[in-house]
Amino acid sequence: MTAYILRRLVQCAILIILVSMLVFILIRLLPGDPLQMLLSLDDIATMTGGRHEALEALRAEYGLDRPLPVQYFDWLWNVLQGNFGRSIVRGFDIWEELTTRLAVTIFLGFTAFIISSITGMLLGIIAAIRRGKIIETVVTAIANVGGAGPAFFLGILGLYIFGV
Repeated sequence: MTAYILRRLVQCAILIILVSMLVFILIRLLPGDPLQMLLSLDDIATMTGGRHEALEALRAEYGLDRPLPVQYFDWLWNVLQGNFGRSIVRGFDIWEELTTRLAVTIFLGFTAFIISSITGMLLGIIAAIRRGKIIETVVTAIANVGGAGPAFFLGILGLYIFGV
């Protein structure tokens, strides 16, 4: 059993590395320069020196002038150390932003878990008591759609039904 768990952990680590590498490469293959998309022409014109020199200085500052494998391994090493870097757009520390929003995320997740558990048990009891009736069919259909439906679609549908 220990060998199985270790093998699965190694497979998980390899999969995470491959997926992160794939996402990193796909992001870099997007058309356009991220710094040119970030900065408007007015921002570039007001920088000291020419436009090309200013962009090159920013590329060097963010490490975008190095080869892709070097950028990836630097990024991976920093992530493994817990350093997620700074946002290029807003300039704040990403780890601090994650930790400030984590409490709200946990609260929302826990609240959704409690509400769905209570609702699921109540609807299950109603379906069991009214077996063979129309209410059992409706509850079963709702449970099947909720379990089989894609989460992104059900989330949008829930926002539309309950939020609008």
